[in-house]
Amino acid sequence: MDKMTSFSRWRYWLRFHLPNVLYLLILLAVAAGSYWWITKDNANAKPSKDSHPELVDAFTSGMQINRTGKNGAVAYVITAKEVVHYGDKNAELKDVTVVATPIGQPVSTSRADKAIWSDTTHVIELSGNVVMDRLTTPEAPPLHLTTDAMSIGLYNNIASSDLPFVMTQGDDSITGRRFRYDYASRNIIMGGKTGDRVKGMLHNAKIGHAK
Repeated sequence: MDKMTSFSRWRYWLRFHLPNVLYLLILLAVAAGSYWWITKDNANAKPSKDSHPELVDAFTSGMQINRTGKNGAVAYVITAKEVVHYGDKNAELKDVTVVATPIGQPVSTSRADKAIWSDTTHVIELSGNVVMDRLTTPEAPPLHLTTDAMSIGLYNNIASSDLPFVMTQGDDSITGRRFRYDYASRNIIMGGKTGDRVKGMLHNAKIGHAK
């Protein structure tokens, strides 16, 4: 009687629980197969040159930073629509604007599609549709510059590029292959290939030819 009862209970358990057990085993098999396939693809995939998601330690949408100079006054206002910070102390910025406010000099505003901001060198590397505009002064009309990439040193107050650029001020237009602009003094040094000539004059600014 006990054997029959045990057998009946076993049959009852199989009848009502076996489908659930089989369903669970199928789910486990599918999950294991999916994990194997994903890890296989990840192992074979080559990481992007500019992507290192394993180092991301902060992300934010919308940012504004006021950076002060040695005298405590605001020297730069940096804004971006998106910021990703990495453990290697670099930050990637999208739709970035850098406003330089040197004491006694006109405000200069630089914009770019993206930028890399280094915490160690305190340099912002702008790239993609880079534009710099300097406000007018009593002595000179506004200055407008376009290039593909430009560096801004937050400590030395220098904007520079080793790529071709176009600079206009009033009726003057200047093209070159590299430049160096000092926010504090408004000195501009431009360069190009040997024999390149600089046309025009930028008012109230020193123009030199970089060697």
